[in-house]
Amino acid sequence: AEVFGIELVNRNTSRAMIEVIETTPPVKIPDETEFMMLVIQAGQTDEELAVRTKLARDICDRNGGRDLGDVWERLAGPPDYFWFTQYGAKQPSRCEGLNGSCTMIQCPTMMFPEVYELGYKLYVEKYKFPKEFYLWLCWADRNAMAPYPIFFLNANDAEEVKRFAAFWREFHMEAAKLGCVSYNVGIGHPQEMREWLGPAYELYKKVKKVVDPNGILNMPAS
Repeated sequence: AEVFGIELVNRNTSRAMIEVIETTPPVKIPDETEFMMLVIQAGQTDEELAVRTKLARDICDRNGGRDLGDVWERLAGPPDYFWFTQYGAKQPSRCEGLNGSCTMIQCPTMMFPEVYELGYKLYVEKYKFPKEFYLWLCWADRNAMAPYPIFFLNANDAEEVKRFAAFWREFHMEAAKLGCVSYNVGIGHPQEMREWLGPAYELYKKVKKVVDPNGILNMPAS
């Protein structure tokens, strides 16, 4: 039942997409939906595609999934929803006037539940940001997940900015301890993370010099 790709968006991202992308009739997502999953399938023939699709659907059914029909097609699919989710060009009414910070971390596929729960516990439960501001998009790349969570804050509130900075630092530190390193190796790492990684961070720099001796990639972070 190998599939070409899997992409996940959580309830908040789904709601945001539906409010932004107009469809007729409007798209409706069941209230109990925690995640929407797009399974991208491929086949050399129609018959092969039908078999692969059935195998993937059976796995979803056995694990409590529910077929939402043509929801993804009606929401326009990539690249529209991807650009919206990552950069937050327009957010639901409760997010208007807020700033969004997006990050990207790499994590083993089987580690995804722990990483998602880590973000929720810190952002919502510990640092007291509204749970509807916790947006999440990620896709599977063979044995790894590439999440693009986006977090909102009011940048005009100095105390909230300070609270958000503490959350941001702790989230990346704790994710690294789970083996999920930020995509932004270099200036994107807090100094505390560089110190915590120790010899591993020095190894990153050595690898960078081998593959990019002229320093033309990812400037000036590395």
